[in-house]
Amino acid sequence: MSGAEPRILLELRFAARAKELHGVREALRNAVSSEGRSDAWTQELVSAVDEACQNVIRYAYRETQTGDVELRLERSDDRLVIWLRDFAPSSDPAYLSIPRDLAKVKPGGLGIHLMRELMDEIERVTLPEGDGNLLRMTKYFSRDS
Repeated sequence: MSGAEPRILLELRFAARAKELHGVREALRNAVSSEGRSDAWTQELVSAVDEACQNVIRYAYRETQTGDVELRLERSDDRLVIWLRDFAPSSDPAYLSIPRDLAKVKPGGLGIHLMRELMDEIERVTLPEGDGNLLRMTKYFSRDS
């Protein structure tokens, strides 16, 4: 599969509401199940995506209280790539790189740390101002135990 175009395993657009996340998690599990990954590997991916979605709901849309999220899951060579896009005001480009003192974290403040632990790569992709936010997360099959 080396050098091949990515294969889309899942595309979803859903309202940025916590009650939507159960269906998102199930759709992810079903899409990943066709790839033969272990339950633990799959759960790590689902947990990281869930954390990212929760961050969008809590922080990106906090002022408008409404909006959509687009999720795309692609198989590319030896990895799965997750694209998560919202249409909220652009966030601070440094928000993923700010180190956290884990001893001083407030409740609910571990999402980015958890995402970094569960995924192999996390990157905020810069979009033109006013076009929302785009997050790319990658998980390699080689981390499957």
